[in-house]
Amino acid sequence: MDEKSQYNSMDYQGLFRNDHTVMLILNPKTGHIIDANPAAVDFYGYNREELVQMSIHEINILDPDIIDEQMMQAENKNKNHFIFQHRLADGRICDVDVYSGMIDYHGEELLYSIVHDRTDQNRALVKLRDSEELFRLIFEQSPLGACIMALDYTTLTINNALCNMLGYSKEELLSRRFTEDTHPDDLDMDMELRKQLVAGMIDDYTLEKRYIRIDGELLWANVNVSAIKDQNNRLVKILVMVEDITRQKQMEKLFLKRTDKLDSIRQILDLKIEDNEEVEYRLKQLIKDLKMSNQELERFAYVSSHDLKEPLRMIISFLQLLKSRYYNRLDQDANDFIDFAVEGAQRMDMMINDLLQFSRVGNEREFKYLDCEIVVKNTISHLSPLIENNDAKVVHGSLPKIHANEELMTQLFQNLIGNAIKYRRDVAPKITIDYSEEEEDYLFIVRDNGIGIEAQHLDRIFTVFQRLHSREEYEGTGIGLAISKKIVQQHNGKIWAKSEPGKGTTFYFTIPK
Repeated sequence: MDEKSQYNSMDYQGLFRNDHTVMLILNPKTGHIIDANPAAVDFYGYNREELVQMSIHEINILDPDIIDEQMMQAENKNKNHFIFQHRLADGRICDVDVYSGMIDYHGEELLYSIVHDRTDQNRALVKLRDSEELFRLIFEQSPLGACIMALDYTTLTINNALCNMLGYSKEELLSRRFTEDTHPDDLDMDMELRKQLVAGMIDDYTLEKRYIRIDGELLWANVNVSAIKDQNNRLVKILVMVEDITRQKQMEKLFLKRTDKLDSIRQILDLKIEDNEEVEYRLKQLIKDLKMSNQELERFAYVSSHDLKEPLRMIISFLQLLKSRYYNRLDQDANDFIDFAVEGAQRMDMMINDLLQFSRVGNEREFKYLDCEIVVKNTISHLSPLIENNDAKVVHGSLPKIHANEELMTQLFQNLIGNAIKYRRDVAPKITIDYSEEEEDYLFIVRDNGIGIEAQHLDRIFTVFQRLHSREEYEGTGIGLAISKKIVQQHNGKIWAKSEPGKGTTFYFTIPK
């Protein structure tokens, strides 16, 4: 057998007929199809009789002159591999790899072509490129700081948001270890959790930590660290998402400062000091400080409302648009990254709304005599969908008339009833509202049969953004009871709680007569 394959040999014809690879025999001068194997019949969708009546020009979508030029190159052995697009019988266009060579068929030189369908492979490559490009855009343009690390904690990629947060250029941050920018008091916990992640003990974790900016200022952050795994579920990289919560922490500090001032005033009022001038002086000084604190708070609320909410609303809108358009076209990692960004932005929006609600409690309001029984009935009516969906029962006896603000009292009962339903056990929630008449106050009692609270946490539950449970267990920002405390203080009352884990919690608050 010479260097040209002998098509008329039995071995070659057996291979041609039985191979699962698509094969065609062509006349290189005219492009007419001389023979097609069963695999070609299955692939193109024509029967063999139809194929041998056709020309390659009817299948290859290129210009006929270009097809002739390509066949000439194959005939002259200048080229044996081609990338074409072939049209099938049903009209579909497929990307194909074609490997061609010459054969001898009864003394006639013909062109054989082996055809491989690469349509799915090409689509996968395009999808991968689109996915990688979209991830790059999300990563670069995310409002959250983000970086990808190697398993030895070397920073591989970093986005502009994190550079802006810390004040470094990308080149500077890429040359630094994250341990250099983490506050020393927060480093041990972060390192321990990262070691657990690298060891495969956990897939992700979240913590609050402090970064040290280039100018030495502290940046408070909510940090989510998650494992990036390959198709074999092996850990290959680490994704770190950073949410700047410095403003939140500043707001908490303002709230605490304001609360401390109020507590100081109460302490002075409770003192029996003979020197009235000293008492008056101390009260005036504290009132002055309190007014300054209120002004700071109002300014901060304004910044939160106008400087934070509008751009955040835009970020959420674009992230949701991105998710709706591209979610099904991406791999799972890219979908997860979009979910992280959407969830973080929505959580920030919720916290800003709650902060504004908290700040508005202190606004001047109208106080009048209210029938508390009517206030509670209206609150129960407003919460009826939540009550019915949880098979909850809210009962109350006769309640007194009090001098209060109706909107704030409605919000107070709504918070306490809503909390009792949220933190339920596996039994139907039951909430009882009652009161007793004290010498100077009405003492209200709101009792539930929920999960209860450990004794050491009873003071913490009234702190802004204080959570005793993870977001996965219970949704919300942890500001409801802080608002409740502020409402009671606005009425010159006090609020506290007693609880037994597994049996329920009782909230007490006083409203002066």
